Amino acid sequence: MANINYAIRKGFYDKLVPSGSTTLKTALKQTVSTVDYFKLYYHQAPQFVTGTTALTLPYVVLDILPIDPDRDSGTKLYRCTLQLLVSASTIGNCEDIAGYITDALEDSESTLTFTGYQTVEIRRQPQINLGFIEHVWNIAVQYSIIIQA
Repeated sequence: MANINYAIRKGFYDKLVPSGSTTLKTALKQTVSTVDYFKLYYHQAPQFVTGTTALTLPYVVLDILPIDPDRDSGTKLYRCTLQLLVSASTIGNCEDIAGYITDALEDSESTLTFTGYQTVEIRRQPQINLGFIEHVWNIAVQYSIIIQA
């Protein structure tokens, strides 16, 4: 289980932020001067995109919930849930971004890669509408995964 957190985080980030333009990348883009920032963060969103430029809505925070190792004499499996918290200024924008994430991850077993591990299963979990908290709409999009070392 060398650096399994990094492998999972990088695998999802690479899948959600491919080269080229996507609707998800466009929805989460913030431009500062001439530099575009894609607002997908791990564990916590920053207050500032760069320097003194404040982070604006919408953005997504990716988090890996506990990784549960499982093994028998010939197989090492790791199970966990990945949660993507979508935050936006309107419920419609929040729902759209949750949909873009779902579209990107739907049926992605063959294209979602984790360095050093093989994808066994990715399964969409319940989407949780967290409501309007401190002037921000929030939806949690969750996927359970099983990977094999």
